[in-house]
Amino acid sequence: MHPPASDSEQLRIENATLRRRLAALEAQHHAANRPDIVALLDNFPGMAYRCQNDSDWSMDYVSAGCLALTGYPQEALMRSRVIYAELIHPEDRAPVWTQVQAALAAHRTFEIEYRINHANGTIRWAWERGWGLWSEHDHLVTLEGFITDISAYKQAELALRDNQATLRALLDTPEDSMLLMDVTGKLIACNDMTARQLHRDRRQLVGRSLFALLPAEVSTNLRQQLQRVTDSSAPVRFQEQYRDRWFDHILYPVCDSLQRISQLALYSRDITEQKQLERDLEQLAISDPLTGLFNRRHFWSLAEQSLTQAARKHTPSSALMIDIDYFKSINDHHGHLVGDQVLQTTANRLKDNLRQSDILCRYGGEEFAALLPETDLDTACETAERLRQRVAAAAIETDRGPLSVTISIGVAELGGHIEARLSTLLECADRKLYAAKQGGRNRIAFWTPSREQLRHLDGDRHHA
Repeated sequence: MHPPASDSEQLRIENATLRRRLAALEAQHHAANRPDIVALLDNFPGMAYRCQNDSDWSMDYVSAGCLALTGYPQEALMRSRVIYAELIHPEDRAPVWTQVQAALAAHRTFEIEYRINHANGTIRWAWERGWGLWSEHDHLVTLEGFITDISAYKQAELALRDNQATLRALLDTPEDSMLLMDVTGKLIACNDMTARQLHRDRRQLVGRSLFALLPAEVSTNLRQQLQRVTDSSAPVRFQEQYRDRWFDHILYPVCDSLQRISQLALYSRDITEQKQLERDLEQLAISDPLTGLFNRRHFWSLAEQSLTQAARKHTPSSALMIDIDYFKSINDHHGHLVGDQVLQTTANRLKDNLRQSDILCRYGGEEFAALLPETDLDTACETAERLRQRVAAAAIETDRGPLSVTISIGVAELGGHIEARLSTLLECADRKLYAAKQGGRNRIAFWTPSREQLRHLDGDRHHA
């Protein structure tokens, strides 16, 4: 059992954890049957980053793609020899800051376009998608995201403003998909990349309806986007999945001499790798890097939502606080690597013996917490006893040989007609965990606190 850390200490711990996240990614490189996330980061056609929310956008990590995007190597950006904020075009620096801060204030993802000054003296257009990572006390810890070069998009946009001869020259670009169609969706021209993606010969596509070549749901979405463009006479950007690939599209209007929309140009970029990396990083943002369980902050968010629903439906909920017995002794006698193996195996056994609707996290150190929705005390105790038995039943295989491990569990129920804070319910379970420890370990202890007891505990926490 450990007393709760102060806010400053908790932030220090969480910052250290975030700095170790890249190491966690590298460790996953060696795991069997796992995608090579580190290689994915380095091969990502753009720059993945983690930075501070300061005026310099100080970079704690950038992927290898920073060289193509900015002209500078990783070390230059991460060691602040090159300040990323100074690479942003002077006219765009203030708008970028304003848009990011507005998104962070609303706890939402931000998507922005701006210009950057490349090391070779050219100006590149960049598209950035990022988000904040927050501590459980709602302090912003760091920013993460992706930045990709969209200069080709901007060139296409200029071509549309220039003349169709330039546009047709762009149809020969090999990297991305580009096509030209009339307002009914009939193909006028396309490049080789488009033909490959549609599994057709380029010459066979001209005159065909693009809608007839696509799956029904993709065709329906494209019709809707086309209607948006014709209604607004402005480009529309959207993303969608086609077969097993993800694409980022921009649909441009092409006007005739009377400024009427006569054609539309669709420029598409394959962003499948970006989407996969995005999912991996978002998963890491809510997960404990060692055990793969939810981290404490995400557990808190999900559990509070669950208690709110339980209060509306007047259904019971139960909390479990779980602690590995004599874990300090395991670390002291066998080393932290073995201790990590014990944590990982214990986490897997707990997860395998809970329902999908149950919310489980690594709470800190050797402690785990679980919220069991729509679960009364009797059922929660049965679950806790099953967990205790499954952990104790088989030794854990480690690099130092098999180790027998046990756990102690505190159980607390919140009745269906009683409302309480999550922190108060967990405090009740924590007190019972302490009782199980004091009673000899490798056991469970349980409690259904009354409304008065919960109110008293809640008052104690506010006056602590």
